[in-house]
Amino acid sequence: MEGTNVAVGNFFDSKSAVKMELARWALGQEGKLHRQHKNSATRLEHHCARQITENLRAAAANKAARAAAAAGGPAYVRTPPNVVCLMKHVAKLDRANDHWKVTEDVGHSCKGAAPAARGSRRSAFSTGMLSGGVQGVANRAPWMKANEIGTVAEERFNISEGTLSYSQRFRLRKRALDTKYGSKLWQYRTLVSRLELLALADPDSDIYVKFFADEIEVEVEVELLPSDDDKDGGPKGGTKGGEEEEHQHLGSLGCRQLRRELEKRGLESKGRKAELVERLLQADNLPPPKKKRKTKVKSKSKSSSSSRGITTEK
Repeated sequence: MEGTNVAVGNFFDSKSAVKMELARWALGQEGKLHRQHKNSATRLEHHCARQITENLRAAAANKAARAAAAAGGPAYVRTPPNVVCLMKHVAKLDRANDHWKVTEDVGHSCKGAAPAARGSRRSAFSTGMLSGGVQGVANRAPWMKANEIGTVAEERFNISEGTLSYSQRFRLRKRALDTKYGSKLWQYRTLVSRLELLALADPDSDIYVKFFADEIEVEVEVELLPSDDDKDGGPKGGTKGGEEEEHQHLGSLGCRQLRRELEKRGLESKGRKAELVERLLQADNLPPPKKKRKTKVKSKSKSSSSSRGITTEK
């Protein structure tokens, strides 16, 4: 890779700096992309995207051959992947000087751009790298839309117009705004501490914060189905009330409950609801009516408040 900063012997301050420089170099390779082959604490290795795809294909074929051999098929013989491209870039961590040094550097030997595949990146840059170039724009104009932010990123990183998809532009804008304002989770967790800091900076200011109550009493009506113990002592059909009350009581039950009562009595449980009600009316023992009771439910919230310099209201 002559004429670039990723040549053998060059060093970088961090691993991310190596990735950034490789991404810049990839822009001038006519669509030829590279992928990470190894990424450890002390070694960073990149190969051609075509070679990575070939390695995955060979690994899948060898896995299928091993499974066939285990099932009683022909003996397993490993098939090495074909050499598609010799591109290889290796950077190692020099612990003595605390920097990353390029130890191997071989350019692309393949011809043509890498074929599009599911999950392949359309741009050599990641969202994290692109967001650094548009952070200043997002800080000055946070109201800019995703398409506008993406256009700025393409201009600053010399990416062809229209390369970034809308989903990439949306994630790019979201990451830049999260860096400016903080994520929603961070805003929620640091609300009280930030208000305390504001009160310390201006003690004369009055801050009113309203929190929901820790316990909220709610009255809920719960309909209970009759238990087996209540069936014996419950009212029987024909003992209380007339035929209209019995018909109204059965009409309040659902089809599933009506079919369950018919099955308990050994009667036919198929048909419409009106037919099910008529069959139960003709039976001797009707199901007892449902009971209703009122209960109080306490809802607890994990909200907290601070009284130092802040007036809270509940």
